[in-house]
Amino acid sequence: MKIAVPDYDVGIIGAGPAGSFCAYLLANAGFKVLLLEASAEIKRKICGEYLCPTGLELLRQQGFGEYLETHFLPIFGMKLVSPTYQFVKTYFPDFVSRSAQGISVPRDQFDTFLFEKAKQGGVHAKIGIRALRFHLDLFWNIQLSDQTSASCKILIGADGRRSIVAKHLNLHLPSSSKRVAVHCFLQAKHKNERLGEMHIFDDGSYIGINPVEEKRSNISLVCDVDILKKMGTVAKVLHFYLNRSPLIRDSYEIPETDISFSTTFPITYRTRSAIGPQCALIGDASGFIDPLTGEGIYNALWTAHFLAQKLCELAKPLEPKEIEKKLQEYARGKKRQFRQKVFLSKVFQNVIQHQSLCEGIAFFLIPSQKRANIFIGIIGNVYNPLYGLFLFFKSFFPQVGPSSRLH
Repeated sequence: MKIAVPDYDVGIIGAGPAGSFCAYLLANAGFKVLLLEASAEIKRKICGEYLCPTGLELLRQQGFGEYLETHFLPIFGMKLVSPTYQFVKTYFPDFVSRSAQGISVPRDQFDTFLFEKAKQGGVHAKIGIRALRFHLDLFWNIQLSDQTSASCKILIGADGRRSIVAKHLNLHLPSSSKRVAVHCFLQAKHKNERLGEMHIFDDGSYIGINPVEEKRSNISLVCDVDILKKMGTVAKVLHFYLNRSPLIRDSYEIPETDISFSTTFPITYRTRSAIGPQCALIGDASGFIDPLTGEGIYNALWTAHFLAQKLCELAKPLEPKEIEKKLQEYARGKKRQFRQKVFLSKVFQNVIQHQSLCEGIAFFLIPSQKRANIFIGIIGNVYNPLYGLFLFFKSFFPQVGPSSRLH
């Protein structure tokens, strides 16, 4: 009797940072991997295009650091701007004995780099091929848009916030978010400082800025969709907020008309679970929170790395019961990893709705560079939120030495 054998150990849908990085790691560990990308080419996506120091460290561990630091510009911290235009410059705290830095990553270049690394690592990659239907019997059977099919033991959805894998498994949840993101690029009047920027307005809207070139920056506005409805057009909303801040007006060329932009709505994405039967979701497909404290590319790389780590613990041949065990471990680990981040995001979402709280934070950050650096370390994933908050509150009190003890 002939034993059925799947075409691949793992099939991955989506060749963004999560899909390509996971494919690379699994192929490097000896898995036979199929990687599918629906687009005919690797495109520049709507994204802040910034990778935090901890995300860069994940890629350094794979030997990619020299290339990335040579081909992509560094980011050393962030400038935080309050509703009354108080601002503080923050720098990423040192960690693992390195000078802490992130990088700007134009998505077409960055995604192409990881995609090519996956192919060089032995991944069977198909571009311009869409997965149409999925069926799980003994294996996952995938019907493809080129009228072929493929089978695999483990299916991974890395296909973003509109994940067809999550929808097929009924894992996606409706979003309650009423916020919209508007994205554009602006030319700087002067050479960019290698700091990201976060400008918070008195109505809870904010603009994130990431310098992707020497004199060009990635601009992301996040505001309530009701504001867009009130003003009538996205272009009016974008011009309104860009011109509200004197710091932005002084730094960037803001076209009066014909500014090119793109939008994303809603900006959050929820799933009921990150796993299904012999299936897992990674990157944005597994859930995405408001980018005020979330960092999408890092989350993509972390989930890809952690899932690959769990699957690499499996012995061959891959048995369904053992696969499910490792997928459960992935789901629990992911939940632990992001529980604090989700809570922190909700706290900050409430803070930015109140101007007095924003100004209060600026008041405490401006006098202390150390305190400001700890704060950006929390937001920038250098510290986990709980430990970072401990360091932040500790910075308000002098060290207690033996001479200061009461007897």
